[in-house]
Amino acid sequence: MPTDAHPNILDREIAVSHSKPASESAAQLIHEITNFGTQILQRSQVATMQDAEASFAPLALYRHMLELTDAVEVLVRNSCVVPAAPLVRASFEALLALAFIHQDDAAFRSRSLAWSYMDAVQRVRSLERWVPGSALHSEFERERQQDPFKDLLGNPEPERLTRELQMARAMRDEPSFAPCAAELERMRRAGRRGTPPWYALFDGPGSLKELAERVGLLMHYRFQYRHWSKFVHAADPSQYVDAMPDGRVGVRPLRQANEVLNITQSAANHAIHAMWLTIRRLCPQENPAAREWYAREVRPSLVALRQALRASRRWSKP
Repeated sequence: MPTDAHPNILDREIAVSHSKPASESAAQLIHEITNFGTQILQRSQVATMQDAEASFAPLALYRHMLELTDAVEVLVRNSCVVPAAPLVRASFEALLALAFIHQDDAAFRSRSLAWSYMDAVQRVRSLERWVPGSALHSEFERERQQDPFKDLLGNPEPERLTRELQMARAMRDEPSFAPCAAELERMRRAGRRGTPPWYALFDGPGSLKELAERVGLLMHYRFQYRHWSKFVHAADPSQYVDAMPDGRVGVRPLRQANEVLNITQSAANHAIHAMWLTIRRLCPQENPAAREWYAREVRPSLVALRQALRASRRWSKP
């Protein structure tokens, strides 16, 4: 027979029932933001068909953010709030990328192409690790022999590897990427070691922290992003332990909804900010309708959410 979860650690029905008053309204807000975002994404895609090459990166990043936001809704609705933190963290990284691409009209095309180009570079390097005789393959084999899960990673079929590598190299060597390739070569000649992040090309920031500072989101990076990162890297004991009535410390049950307000506010704000960035450049004709929608469907819920968040913080103070 299937195994039942220990009720002290996981009771799904009770968790969902207890969190429902907060999680249902929070999930509905995220649901609405995601739905409207899909409309903006489709209209932006249609509006940018004349220059699909330069608009691909911001459209792909916005789609990525919508997918993350959609997943946050599912987790919040099912009282899996704390595990939604990695998704909110990832949506913040997507927001940083979008903000940087959209920040400078003159640099929009080069930054957008840099995002796609560096992905192609990394794709080629990843595939080349499987090619016998290459420098990357020798390093890869040394690493694989030390990995306890090495047997789970099977070798790709030679014909498929050759085909995919040819396609990846052709993508990397596209004529439109020539300025990016020249910039990467310049950085290497200047002493840059390793593969730089895409945003470092053309004298861009050298780290995620610098990227956040460049787009005016350093405070959010310092306080929120690092908070989520502690959970992602399993370095936040407060998420795993609870004080027992007799003073002992025990393992905290799963599906705790204590972060529902903070997670929802962050996910909603990231998605909304990304939407305004997308509208401003890719489909400005949608701005009036979007502002009307925001005032009607989103602002009241966000205001109520922020008030609830402030109240919960006051209540939690010793």
